[in-house]
Amino acid sequence: MPSLRAEFGHPDVAIALTCLSYYYGGLTKDQMLLCFDLLAKLDNPEMEYDHWVEIEQKQDLPAMLRQLNGVNTEDEKQVDDHLLPLFSRNKRVVDFYLSQVVFPRTAREFPTKLPTSAWDLVEEKKNFTTGFSGTNDNRHLLPTSITQEDPHSELGTNALVLRYLLQPENDHYECTRGDNGEREFATDFLQRLVNQVPEIRVLLDVGAQMLELQNEELARHWLSLRPDVSAAIFFNDSDHLTVVTPDGTIEPFISSPFNRQLEKCVVYLDDAHTRGTDLKLPHGMRAAITLGPKVTKDRLVQGKRIGCLRIKTDQRAGCMRMRQLGKGHSVMFFAPGEVDNLIRGLIPSGMAPGKRIQVLDIVRWAMHETCEDIRHHLPYWAQQGLDHHRRFASYGEHRSAGALEALRKAWLQPESRTLEEMYLLATGTSMTPEINSIPSLSERMERFGVTKLVDVRVAEEQEREVNHEVEREHQIERPPKVQAAQHTVNGDIYEFTNTGNIPENSRHISSLLAPIDTTKALDSMAEWSPSPLATADFIITTLDSNGISLTEYLRPVSWILSSGSGKDSTVVAISPYEANELLPIIRKSKKVLLHIYTPRVTSSMRSFSDLTFYSIPDSPAEPWSAPAHIRTELNLFAGQLYFDSREEYERACVLLALSMAHPGAEYSEIDGFVPPKYRRGRSSPFAKSQISLLKTLIGLRRKGMGYYRTHLGQILNATPLSEETLSAIPP
Repeated sequence: MPSLRAEFGHPDVAIALTCLSYYYGGLTKDQMLLCFDLLAKLDNPEMEYDHWVEIEQKQDLPAMLRQLNGVNTEDEKQVDDHLLPLFSRNKRVVDFYLSQVVFPRTAREFPTKLPTSAWDLVEEKKNFTTGFSGTNDNRHLLPTSITQEDPHSELGTNALVLRYLLQPENDHYECTRGDNGEREFATDFLQRLVNQVPEIRVLLDVGAQMLELQNEELARHWLSLRPDVSAAIFFNDSDHLTVVTPDGTIEPFISSPFNRQLEKCVVYLDDAHTRGTDLKLPHGMRAAITLGPKVTKDRLVQGKRIGCLRIKTDQRAGCMRMRQLGKGHSVMFFAPGEVDNLIRGLIPSGMAPGKRIQVLDIVRWAMHETCEDIRHHLPYWAQQGLDHHRRFASYGEHRSAGALEALRKAWLQPESRTLEEMYLLATGTSMTPEINSIPSLSERMERFGVTKLVDVRVAEEQEREVNHEVEREHQIERPPKVQAAQHTVNGDIYEFTNTGNIPENSRHISSLLAPIDTTKALDSMAEWSPSPLATADFIITTLDSNGISLTEYLRPVSWILSSGSGKDSTVVAISPYEANELLPIIRKSKKVLLHIYTPRVTSSMRSFSDLTFYSIPDSPAEPWSAPAHIRTELNLFAGQLYFDSREEYERACVLLALSMAHPGAEYSEIDGFVPPKYRRGRSSPFAKSQISLLKTLIGLRRKGMGYYRTHLGQILNATPLSEETLSAIPP
């Protein structure tokens, strides 16, 4: 019996169902408040909050909540009236909760795992291992160390059940395909049942086709279609047999007066309860059996298969829920379109197409599915057998030589895998020499025609028991310690401040973009030149810096000196030290302006890229703003994450030669860069992609903080801005 902490199921299915559960159910008040607590601990909470409210209609969003600083989780009225209705079902908030809370706790992956299987349970030992099974269809999937010995008195059971099933009263079938070939909804299917003559009072959902309704909802709807019926019997969410009456009264079956009046009831058994349920149905009852994909003969006749080894299970399941089948009880089969096609595809070719499907055809299809099921599970069976063989052999090595390492290697298996290892499309591989060296495995695989193996560990279902513990320790990786460079104000920058001209062949004022090596390409096109400049004191931050490569000690762009006007403007980035030293001269100068600048890193932040926010002197004789190409290049180097206008977005795409600027291009690289010969729009100075270099630069600017959801983050990841995003940017 698995413990309460045990998990069982395919991880991909578990992740998908978890996401769907939260998407449909939403977040509780406590869960939503936890999201805001975690939001406050992020490096850039404003950017994440902007991402949350981006999908909300602006007219539905109160003005105070359009910015994170307007949120007050201590205000119960704001929480109940605004935050909970707005964010409890916001998909981006739900995704945040899943990624920050749910998956870190429940979707953990470990380097190795300690596996066991039925092979370990029944391995050869001094005392015999015995078990019981209600069917022998899966005896080929039992470990080779155990065999199924049926009592002679039970050898005819399979044939007897098929004989009952093939009786004329059971030879009734309908396809539940809709008018357009779609699967029939549960409500329509119940109406179909009500119209049957003779009447049907038992529904056995062997094929798991009742997907739209919960058990109680289905029972109530069936009752509403049958006013002559006094009650409906079903299993509730707690797996208890329950009775519901037309007036809505619900009571346990064991204490209900209807437990002895089944002739007045309808009975619904879902797929999970078509085995192990024993109801003494009255003589003459007729049942509907649903068929579904991969329903084997075992499931059809005996009910849902639980596993290869069964411990004392009831034979009366599936069709045999009707205890008197062939002696007063009867069944009718219903199948969706896809199953109907499979059944007809197995009818011998001599039969005319469109022939009415008989119960014999259904049994033939179920037997075919049984063979396919065994063939499908044989690789899993072989892998478990091989793993057990390795463990058993390691015990021998340990006993003889005390080889603990061999024992550890045989028992521990790798669990963590890369996405390529898990999902990369691969063809089946031939039998491994290890399997061929074990006769009991190779002979059975050969007997069933299995000549290739697949990586069974990707799709295996496993039971894991995990003690969930929250263990998080932040380790900040800091850059190595270096010695800071000495600040200096060179004569070249004094001359520029006084005259507005850069001295010829200056060695102390160079291109701002030298660390990303784009200056030569930019200056080759008049549209993108002259590029912005920087002083040596701005570029050199450490003693070992050469000024022409990216380091972890990049200085932020804060102060800009400019001279000239229009396209011929000269823009020089200076250090704070230089700004402080030159400030008295700048105040008196009529040749240069000092501008304050900072990159826009949140969507709500004001833009400084036109360099008009604050200038010294503060009242220039002529209005001045940075040329368009200077703003684009300066913003990219400084790490601006949001575009000021649609024109700025288009200009950045043109500069970087991205596919967004070249619609109709026949080819683009994986990062969105379009090579020169494939371009269809305006020219770019770059013949090779600069995306990886810019990602490195922005990564250094962000100091580990994420920026994928920003405008710049999207285009650097080859994702064009959506029309919704572009409509929010000024023209």
